[in-house]
Amino acid sequence: MSLIEKAVNQQRLAEKIEEVSKGDHAQSLLKSKSSLDLSDVKRVTIDPSHAFEYRLAATRDDDSVASAYKMLRTRAAQRAKANGWTSIAVTAMRAGEGKSVTSINLALSLAAQPDQKVFLVDLDFHNHSVVKYLGLSGHAHLMDFVRGNRGLAEALVQIDNNGLYCLLNEEHIGDSSELLMSPQMADLAKVFGSIGGTVIYDLPPLLEADDFLAFSDRVDCSLLVVSEGQTTRHDMRTAAERLKGRELLGVVLNKSRGDVPKYY
Repeated sequence: MSLIEKAVNQQRLAEKIEEVSKGDHAQSLLKSKSSLDLSDVKRVTIDPSHAFEYRLAATRDDDSVASAYKMLRTRAAQRAKANGWTSIAVTAMRAGEGKSVTSINLALSLAAQPDQKVFLVDLDFHNHSVVKYLGLSGHAHLMDFVRGNRGLAEALVQIDNNGLYCLLNEEHIGDSSELLMSPQMADLAKVFGSIGGTVIYDLPPLLEADDFLAFSDRVDCSLLVVSEGQTTRHDMRTAAERLKGRELLGVVLNKSRGDVPKYY
């Protein structure tokens, strides 16, 4: 796609954002809570070999990494319950630290518990790795929903037969922070907050875009992913400054070279 074509597409998106913000789309989003029937959501299956390739450890029962994510799930769920938090923004310092894998594995682990309802929303408009890691290209309808072309039940997909519902994206948005600050994104967060369950938003790295800051006021807490051998002390200090005043669910250390303990 040429630079001119990209510029035209971005302008069309901006015009559509303005159009739906002035129209009835925001109200229809808020009304969708009462009309949303999750039994209407399309059910899809993750291919086991694909899941293994992309390190979806939560799909494997006998695995030390899966055990680590179960520990993360339990500690995150306990802390969130104690504070009344239901929405989580997952971010990292920089690209390649494993935030999207962490988002997916945490969501899968939470949804594996009985009677749990978990929503995973991909708001990383720069990279959108979630749809690739899940192997669900062709099922990414977040922007169709934002533009008013699909209802929420039509835009979501349910993973297998558990309580995980995903709102996926595979469209690059140049002015993503403007989109994240738009009224319909605020209404989207309100809708998920009203439905019940846990909502996990996968957002771009904290130090590489302003998207996290643009959306973080619409979530209850944040989960920060760092990686051994990549995250620097300077990055940690910068992140601490940017996270000041925001609730922190915890920090996940990825790519650790130490042994992961097994529990029997």
